[in-house]
Amino acid sequence: MSSRKAASTAHRPDHDTGVVVPFTTPQFTGARLRANRKGRFELMLRNPAGGRGVYLVELEVAHRFSAISLHDRILHAELLKLLRVSPRGVRLCARRVALWGAAGQGARLAAQAAAREEEERVTQLRDHLLDSLSAAAGGEGPTANGAAQPRTATAGRGLDERTLRRAAEEIAAYGVGIGLPPAIPSFHAETLSRIAELADALDGWGGEGNGRSDEIAVEVSRLARETHAAAGRELERWQRELADGPALFARWQTDRAGLLDDLQICDWLLDGWPDRCALWNAAPVTDRACQRAALKHIAKLLPPAIETEREACDGDEAIDALRRALRESTDWRDEVRLAEILERQEALRAELPA
Repeated sequence: MSSRKAASTAHRPDHDTGVVVPFTTPQFTGARLRANRKGRFELMLRNPAGGRGVYLVELEVAHRFSAISLHDRILHAELLKLLRVSPRGVRLCARRVALWGAAGQGARLAAQAAAREEEERVTQLRDHLLDSLSAAAGGEGPTANGAAQPRTATAGRGLDERTLRRAAEEIAAYGVGIGLPPAIPSFHAETLSRIAELADALDGWGGEGNGRSDEIAVEVSRLARETHAAAGRELERWQRELADGPALFARWQTDRAGLLDDLQICDWLLDGWPDRCALWNAAPVTDRACQRAALKHIAKLLPPAIETEREACDGDEAIDALRRALRESTDWRDEVRLAEILERQEALRAELPA
């Protein structure tokens, strides 16, 4: 057993709880990818029986387990290529797998649409940054249309035009979720809107004597509102930062890694919420049984309370325990309802932020 303590994930990014990975293999539902104290990637697997504790499995050996799906084998290979764990990195891995068709035709089309939309917004944001740099220098500096002009005398000092354009591309790629409304819509703002709708729906749903489902509804609503408040504050702050192109270029020169990390704060705070919202929306409002099944699945996607962690170096003990717990805790009726919900969720995936 480990004595690691959990920090609140609702008010600030907590890298110890990792990033949700969209695996399709049942044993890996809710799996989260993180870097351990030795810097090695590991999967954090929630106890499927609902008990305390989580199982830790090194990513390198995860492909050996059970009847892992073809989609997950491909996704696993992509994750192994990552240099560091981040929501953006995992999202791009999952998108590549979807674009190859491993998640089905619907997911492939949705991934294509998401990639196109993100590319358009990155281009818009890049052009804004370059234009703001040019305007701050009185018309000097690189412009969005690619015209080469003299370097600015302030931000971007000492950088050639190619480097400045590379900086703008990188800042835009990491900041695309933030956006600059109304000209450049924000993916994060779209997620926040869905989170608010989810919290409102769950506030009106609970308290009807559904036992554990009521408890989950209350907990999800609480976390949704806390996340909405915290991420909303960060989003407003970073939209102000993105509006000041020269200051961003100046920081990129002196603290590139720190800037790129800060641009991902909202990504960390909102990690997993688009799928939780889509799951709830996929359950018919008139079907309480389906909504209960959706809530149980949403609960598996929430960050675990890490008070104790069961270490499993080679993963065999962890997977054996997971299999036993799944056999003992699975209600086949919930599984049937969940299959219907997931099918509807797939149809909604094209509406999710990229």
